[in-house]
Amino acid sequence: MEITDEIKDKVFAQYLGQNILGGRIILKPLSAITNEDAAEVVFMQWEKKRGSLVDPDWAKRMVSTLALRADIYQFLQSKGYDLPHFLLGGRCLRETGLAIYEVKEETNG
Repeated sequence: MEITDEIKDKVFAQYLGQNILGGRIILKPLSAITNEDAAEVVFMQWEKKRGSLVDPDWAKRMVSTLALRADIYQFLQSKGYDLPHFLLGGRCLRETGLAIYEVKEETNG
């Protein structure tokens, strides 16, 4: 599947506001979702009150399934997570070379 400039423009527009390096968007893998973002997804799905107790590990396991909802998908995009895209044949941006993953610098305490 050829990724045309038109497809790139449409996909990049959905990640508006994310940083770009060398013509590629800097994103995060969904597997690196924060506890806070995972909890927000759970709140969106089940309309729980913010501040309710949510097991972070359970919430993280639920995210990939819940990302099928449009509002949750858009929330995760806005947070910079690399998600499968139908214009890319169901592949994530990194798989197609359109994105790189941000590197967290480790600090020695």
